[in-house]
Amino acid sequence: TGALFRVTTKMTESLSDGTSDPTLHPQVQKKNNRRMVTFLLLLSLVSFLYFLSIFGQSLSNGHLASEEQEAKGYAAAKVKGKAALETYIENLQDSIRKSHAEFDESMKDLYGESFFPFIFHRVNEAFVLHNVSKSRFLRRLNIKMLRSFLDPSLNETFTWITGGHSNAAAHGNFYNQSYTATLERFARGAFQSVGLDFVAKNYAMGGYSSGVEISLCLEAIYGQNFDLFSWDFGMTDGRDVFKLQLLINRVVTAADAWSKSSSDLNSYFPMVNVVGADNARHQALLSAEERGLGVFIITPGPVLEDLKTNLPDASILDQGNLTEYLAHFVCGGAFESNDPCGNPDVKYRTAPCVNVKHQVSWHDGWKLHHLYGVLYADLMVQMLHESIDKLAELLSPSKLNSTNTTLLLAGDVDPFDILSRLQEEEGNDRTAFLSTSATETVNAAALGVVVERVGLETVARKRSLCRSALLPAQSRYDGIVTGSGNKKMYYEDFDSGSSLAEIRGADPFSDRVGTETLPIPLPLAFDPGQRHPCEITLKIDYKDYFLVQGGVGWVSTVIPNSAEIVHFPKQVTDRMSESAKAIKGSNTFSTVSPNVGEGNNGYEGVIVVCVEVCDWNQCPENYANLADGFQIRNENATDGNPISITVNDMPVINVVHFVGNCYALEGEQNVLKWGQGNDSGQYELKLKVNDETKNLH
Repeated sequence: TGALFRVTTKMTESLSDGTSDPTLHPQVQKKNNRRMVTFLLLLSLVSFLYFLSIFGQSLSNGHLASEEQEAKGYAAAKVKGKAALETYIENLQDSIRKSHAEFDESMKDLYGESFFPFIFHRVNEAFVLHNVSKSRFLRRLNIKMLRSFLDPSLNETFTWITGGHSNAAAHGNFYNQSYTATLERFARGAFQSVGLDFVAKNYAMGGYSSGVEISLCLEAIYGQNFDLFSWDFGMTDGRDVFKLQLLINRVVTAADAWSKSSSDLNSYFPMVNVVGADNARHQALLSAEERGLGVFIITPGPVLEDLKTNLPDASILDQGNLTEYLAHFVCGGAFESNDPCGNPDVKYRTAPCVNVKHQVSWHDGWKLHHLYGVLYADLMVQMLHESIDKLAELLSPSKLNSTNTTLLLAGDVDPFDILSRLQEEEGNDRTAFLSTSATETVNAAALGVVVERVGLETVARKRSLCRSALLPAQSRYDGIVTGSGNKKMYYEDFDSGSSLAEIRGADPFSDRVGTETLPIPLPLAFDPGQRHPCEITLKIDYKDYFLVQGGVGWVSTVIPNSAEIVHFPKQVTDRMSESAKAIKGSNTFSTVSPNVGEGNNGYEGVIVVCVEVCDWNQCPENYANLADGFQIRNENATDGNPISITVNDMPVINVVHFVGNCYALEGEQNVLKWGQGNDSGQYELKLKVNDETKNLH
């Protein structure tokens, strides 16, 4: 069965364009050095106090609960004086001015002085960003900066997630040539200059739409606590606007859970960007915006038209005066098309790799990816700049001194209270969205009979737990899927599962056949033939799967495993001590109880199995079709049925088609809800393919 997951990617290869990651501004580097000295001094003091507590009193009496320690830290931060606030604001404004200027100069170097105005400082033309969503964007950044000011040890990071199809994944190019990687490379320096980090993660997958597998597996694939989700599924979603609507609801639902479970006074409400929004999707975004979500759309048309008009046509005119980012870009009035612009040796730059797949007409080449990446970077640097100006307004009275240059801070200015107010506003927007009926934001009819039977609120607004084999997925990079806890920062070194050859020739499969009482563990499998050998990463998205192999008998897996229980807790309860509440005050968020081992897991038990999506719908001959297997079973209920499944030893009598490649498991008496699970709040799935010539992926 195929499912989904996410990756934390860092570019380790040398960049094809010769650029390097932006470095910290010298002023910030000095600040960090001072912080390091302070940290070492504090570390020595903490160590001394720790040993003193060991010899002076018991640990149980000598240490505050973790919630109280966090609260104490914020309480201490609140006493920072007006001088510190004023200096902080001035430093931010100085740093962002310098970083913005450095960004502009680097873009002039890459695209040339004469073409710079056609591309940059055109945020209002290249993006649809309404004032209400812009204010939510700036608020998200202000929350990051205020948290960093109050507690620099939090290492605040703004996280951008790209979800999409093969073009978004940069198929045909190097992975680090994608517009997402380009965005991170050129926006990160500005964020670091003001004490934040910026990470853009490309989790796009070739051949996948945004629903329902991707939406229901949102946290397993893309991870948690991100700040912006960029939707780029236009080519695979087609006219199915309900898939975007469902994903938006899943994002808001997840963000609400993250906020309620935050143990460090944080809140979350990601922005949503859409690439290629037609009128129907535009209306879906407007509906979400009216209900509290911050949204924007990239509309590069004016930029592209100006470039098309002003760039010399490479099919007839000399390109000698253009930089490599614009030369041989427009041919016959089209980008990266016609001769010579569409020639693979011109459109793509993937040496030393050979026989690179996916270099087709409908995939963008490296120049278009780079252009879109710097447009996004221009937006992010501009929003960061404006957010600092907004922060100055929030942290100071609306008056200046006689020179009209120095900010005067009022006596009642308290950054902690301002942070709490911003988080409360964000929480109110999130609540406003979730307080409306799901039927107002999702076309329930398009989701079919499963939604009719279990309810739209369950599918759109209840938190789900997903175990996915797909790549990229954060749950695999963090060792959650396998339960190993082998968390990796990079996508090269993680629990990759077993190759088909290893599974077919290794124990325990060669030793015994799984029985219903003693099944074989369900293996995580991958096809080595899908991996492209090259010293530089071309792609990271692969259709790995859980393999149910015919002829090996019963296989089983337990969901959730211990790692999933911890990372994706369902029940949200207030476990904060009264003393911690008193320290933190009223503007707080309750924390989550993982409920490990408790039967009441909060799930309704709707179990959905998603099978592998075969490329171009061309599945191998030995592919066992889940739906066909149960149709045959219902006609002839004998031991010779193609597929058998049980849930906690209760038989699955049918599968109900959901959307696309996903099916809901139906039990006796036609139930789709399997309840709270066993005594440990878990579900043991056992599967068997009886035909030795067939495999279920």
